[in-house]
Amino acid sequence: MEIKDIQIPEGINKIPVRLYGIAGWFFDWGSKTPFSFGGYFKQGDNDGLIDGQLIDSYGASQIGGRMTDDSLKFGKKYTDRDNIIHYKFKKQGDFWIGEYDGIFSDSGEAKCLTTLLEEDAFVIACGLPRTDEGIIRDHNFWMDYSEHF
Repeated sequence: MEIKDIQIPEGINKIPVRLYGIAGWFFDWGSKTPFSFGGYFKQGDNDGLIDGQLIDSYGASQIGGRMTDDSLKFGKKYTDRDNIIHYKFKKQGDFWIGEYDGIFSDSGEAKCLTTLLEEDAFVIACGLPRTDEGIIRDHNFWMDYSEHF
């Protein structure tokens, strides 16, 4: 079956959303150890906003931010913590090279690769729901946080 063949129920407005895979590493200065991470995110066509999930040695986290052709920025919030870790990357070839920092975390280097998995991912259940305008709905934290991007 193709994703494009899935029928959208009447009354639901289909909006353009892409699905990406993401994998990379960050260097934790506290433990002097690089840690890998992986996950996914969705991105709206009209705003560049992203939302998704990551997993690494510290646990599962939600991410929200913005991706453009040459910039990737997102906040990461672990499910069992309140603090937000900020990631900022610039595109260098196929890779995103950057850094992270947070109030209750160390800061350090990070590198990742994103891969477009589906150009039309509206029907794929993952991440947070979006409105017709492409803004994340019913989740105050990410709505507030997305203003920083």
